[in-house]
Amino acid sequence: MSKPLRFIQIALIALGVIMLYFGINRQPTWLAGLGLLLLSGGVALFGVRDIYYLQASEWDQTTHRERTYTGIGAILGGVFTLMLAAGSAAAGLVLIFGAWDAFWDYLKARPGVALLLLGMALLSGGVKYLLGAKEDRSTRWDIILRSLPERVLGAVMGLIGLASLIAGAVEVLFPAGFDRLLARLF
Repeated sequence: MSKPLRFIQIALIALGVIMLYFGINRQPTWLAGLGLLLLSGGVALFGVRDIYYLQASEWDQTTHRERTYTGIGAILGGVFTLMLAAGSAAAGLVLIFGAWDAFWDYLKARPGVALLLLGMALLSGGVKYLLGAKEDRSTRWDIILRSLPERVLGAVMGLIGLASLIAGAVEVLFPAGFDRLLARLF
């Protein structure tokens, strides 16, 4: 990533965190919303970078080394990051316009779009972890011992994401049927 773009990314995140902090503690909710929106923009640049360069890197706390996801893993990691940024940006816009209570009531009544967003994020992140990092593909023992927990986490994330996508699609396409299904289950 070029230095000016990295500077913009860091500045957006830092400014967003500062505005979010003061917006929460000093109670102008529009300031918290603007901070969340700026923070989301900085985080979204991570996703754009991963997709553009087809390479995503993470720091592994247990082995103290960088893990690299390439190709489709990087694209899915970028999509995961963009979905999380989109959700937090939407929350920021709602705070800016002072409609949080109405928005929250709507999400409780019709959670389909939120379930779709969550499902896309979890499914893309889960498949990324199922594919594994480039460093985990060296020997059979590396695949079994090092990446097994990551792949199990990826499978769980992927299944929850797929269930969220299906539930969100059913809620958006058939809201009355979704309500009847929830009434039967609960």
